[in-house]
Amino acid sequence: QGRPSELPQLLRTLARALAGLGQHEDAARLFAAGARSIGGAKSTLPPDDPAAVVAATDACRLALGDAAFDRQWQQGSALALERAVDDALRLASTIRLGPS
Repeated sequence: QGRPSELPQLLRTLARALAGLGQHEDAARLFAAGARSIGGAKSTLPPDDPAAVVAATDACRLALGDAAFDRQWQQGSALALERAVDDALRLASTIRLGPS
């Protein structure tokens, strides 16, 4: 599943993809779960593009409205990292690439 220090970034990356696909509730939850850092551990992944993360997060807020976005953010913030990863794996398995 990756190194623990990389999991928050991987959650944010999947959240960006979900936001781009219009799955804003799921994306908002994963953005919140990925916003946590793990004890200052350094990831070996290339850094996130902060502007892209902010833009995707803002798109989720705009699509959902403040109240619904805040609810999803609170739910994501409350998730244990293991649960967030399980949710991410489940959501990733539903993404279809290319023509059906």
